[in-house]
Amino acid sequence: MFPTGRRVFSQRQVRDEAETIKLSDLFAQAEKSIAHDEETLQLELRKRAAPGPNQFNPETTRLDSKLDRAVTGLNEFLDSQVRLFDDEPRGEAAGKMQRAILPMAWRPSRNCPMCRKANRFARCSRV
Repeated sequence: MFPTGRRVFSQRQVRDEAETIKLSDLFAQAEKSIAHDEETLQLELRKRAAPGPNQFNPETTRLDSKLDRAVTGLNEFLDSQVRLFDDEPRGEAAGKMQRAILPMAWRPSRNCPMCRKANRFARCSRV
């Protein structure tokens, strides 16, 4: 089944060909199909453009915010343990836990150039 826009295009091709070879019945049917599908296309476009209701429950949004802060806090704590205890067992365990629980994809902001510069500066300025 073709999408509506493709059907309109196809029906116009049929209509033009029917007109060329003088098939008035087919021409009339193509005209009706085009009119119908153009109306349908306009409805589809209006529906896509209309702002829809919020699909998320407000409670979900609130919980998502809390969860984000909790996970960020956990990540920052583990990160500080890794930096503070570097090669000691505690630092290694924190790093292992951080990699297991929090995938790198979750921390994209740490990979931005400005964050990398800030982290290098923080490492260099440690006493």
